[in-house]
Amino acid sequence: MWPRTLRFGQVLLLGLVVRLALAPLGGHTFDTYVWYDTGQRVFAGQPFYGVTMYSYPPTWAAVLGVVDAVYRPLAASLGAHPLTAPQVLQIMGRPFILGSPLLADWLFLLLVKLPLIAGDLALGLVLRRIVALRLSEPALADRAFAWYFLNPYVIWISAVWGMFDVLPTLFALVGILLFLDRRDALSGIAFGVAVSLKYFPVLLALAILVAYRGSLTRERLLRFGAGFLLVLGGVSLPFLLGNAGAYVRGVLSPTSGANVGRVSVWGLLDSVGIGNVPLALAATDIVVTVVLVALFAALRGRHPQASTVPTLWIETGIVSLAVFYVLNYSVNPQYFIWIVPFFILDAVRPSRRPWALMVVSALVLLYIVTGVQHYSFFLPIITISPGLAPYVLPMPDLPVFMGGVGVVVWVAMLAVMIQRVSRAGGQPAIRRVLQEVRGTLRLGGRQAPEDPRSR
Repeated sequence: MWPRTLRFGQVLLLGLVVRLALAPLGGHTFDTYVWYDTGQRVFAGQPFYGVTMYSYPPTWAAVLGVVDAVYRPLAASLGAHPLTAPQVLQIMGRPFILGSPLLADWLFLLLVKLPLIAGDLALGLVLRRIVALRLSEPALADRAFAWYFLNPYVIWISAVWGMFDVLPTLFALVGILLFLDRRDALSGIAFGVAVSLKYFPVLLALAILVAYRGSLTRERLLRFGAGFLLVLGGVSLPFLLGNAGAYVRGVLSPTSGANVGRVSVWGLLDSVGIGNVPLALAATDIVVTVVLVALFAALRGRHPQASTVPTLWIETGIVSLAVFYVLNYSVNPQYFIWIVPFFILDAVRPSRRPWALMVVSALVLLYIVTGVQHYSFFLPIITISPGLAPYVLPMPDLPVFMGGVGVVVWVAMLAVMIQRVSRAGGQPAIRRVLQEVRGTLRLGGRQAPEDPRSR
């Protein structure tokens, strides 16, 4: 299993050098333009919800404000600056669709990716510690770190694309570990930070609470909820007091209907002219996803001794995210970084192999590089010098092939979901969970007695 020969220090150095070398050279031109525009407005104390294209919770915007504060004096001394779309067209010397009004420059890209590189390192170290201590596999700890830190897909998302999914993934994983250690208030705070970056950790929090419901008490839930709401309330209150409507519309905009498809079978709808879904369908999709995540988490944790199984949380994380990838109408390629740590932790268990990790990482990276369409991820090198225009790495535009890869990834996620559900007892176990839910509802919230035959 790769890599076999590199030592921890070598993996650490190689991963950092590759990331730092790539960081100023590439970027997703639209996303990095949004980061640049938002960071400038945050630094200037101007509103950005409803004004920029920023459509996430506010914590990443705060990071962008800090990045802009560092960028301004450095850019002035180094002569770094973004390029407008007409300037890009002139430099490239051929018809070229940038996809955004500005091309963020190399210095901004380097600075905005430093927190992401730090997040990659921190997440790799957390995985290393989990394998060595919590899973009691110290001989495999360095290998787990290498599987994450040298994963080309992970490197691409953070150091080339410039998307920040590693940060909520890191805080969600820390939140799970704190919950397992019964440090519930800190767990709620960690999950609050994760959700204040992106929404998806809500699914993991829900799944963990349901899977470990047998060990929960009202006091534990209150401590967790207090920590969670403290963070979300703290980051939201200034915006709610300022312009609540713009804030709510901004943070909820991804749920109000969107283009279908991407790394999903939903892309087939786009091929027949159904390019977006209305609000009602988007909301239904989200509700069904949440319900099934809770159902499968209940399935994984239904045994009386489930809370003592050391890998229950890994299984729960994989199933929960697989449900999202299968059901959600729009799955972006950077979303798969969420499941990478869980695949790694699953692969170091006895008799397991990292096939899911390798196949999914390779397929999603292939999806990205064959679907750039009208620009190159390495276009930002012309902000270093216009003379580098001939060296902009051309990237293929193969939409049909890209769509096919997206469907293959969807099938792979469906297979993962079915496999994990079957491992937990399949349809009979699901029926028993549903019976428990109905019994609980009939008793007005009191737990129905368990049928001994269902064990």
